[in-house]
Amino acid sequence: MEAAIEFTEVIVDIMGKKGPVKIDTLIAAHNLFLEEDLSQEEYDKLRDEDVLTIGREGKAIGKADVRKFLDELHERKSMPIFDNDRTYVFEGAKKDTKVENKETWGEYYITWGS
Repeated sequence: MEAAIEFTEVIVDIMGKKGPVKIDTLIAAHNLFLEEDLSQEEYDKLRDEDVLTIGREGKAIGKADVRKFLDELHERKSMPIFDNDRTYVFEGAKKDTKVENKETWGEYYITWGS
């Protein structure tokens, strides 16, 4: 239940905010096997692609934007490269308090367990 509450708090926080808002999905980072199996360049590319956005430049974020993000998150997690022995248990979302990360990785991030 805590994961649902955390995620809901993030969604409430961004609803109505002008987009885009970046969210680091951390899917590649959660998959420890990938860093061992891929070249550093391939892994870095996957990590860069982990950052998804909600909303459009200068437009208020609405329900349709959140739904689109959730669809993109599901598609990303379902990519064949992540279909290995690693499991993904959604544990919520958090606001990143490290200011230096916002530009690159986003203002929020998803937490996973296994």
